[in-house]
Amino acid sequence: AQLIREHFDHAELGRRPRHTIADALNRLIAEELPRLRRPDNVLSIIRALLPFVEGQPLAAIAEVAERYRREARKHGRTGDARDAGPLKPATINRRLAVLRRAANLAWREWHWLERPAAIRLLPEYNARHVYLTSEARVRALAAACQLQDAADMVLIAGYTGMREASIKHFDPARQLLTLRDERGHPARVIDLG
Repeated sequence: AQLIREHFDHAELGRRPRHTIADALNRLIAEELPRLRRPDNVLSIIRALLPFVEGQPLAAIAEVAERYRREARKHGRTGDARDAGPLKPATINRRLAVLRRAANLAWREWHWLERPAAIRLLPEYNARHVYLTSEARVRALAAACQLQDAADMVLIAGYTGMREASIKHFDPARQLLTLRDERGHPARVIDLG
């Protein structure tokens, strides 16, 4: 069975043209770029991938993607004037997505691959949190709100640290209490349970 399979594979290789990753990227450029709103982004991504894909067979696209992912995380922009160390996961993923798209087209539409290539992306943690540090910033943000309810929510969040859900369900009649502090002075407190 192994000999028959090897003979079949050898015969198939003789009949089927061998495509490279560069062939797939060139066809991607020809067919997909005219439909995109910002084709320059994809072209710059392909330029960044060229050192990794030159001369590589299309069947090895998953291995090339894995090698690129490792190198980009380690070395980043080698030789770039703006060298700032390793690339961010989002940048690496945009580049891997172009390889993934080329592999999917080569498998589904062009029939250049026998099976889909598994190109794994990196996890991205792009959430940005801005913490207001002074009373002036909290007041400035509240003043910029067009709705008074929104301004009130900003002030409550800024001064108490309450979460958004707690602020949205805040009931002043039930949760806003007036208590006396240790000196006997009245103090307003919010009861969160």
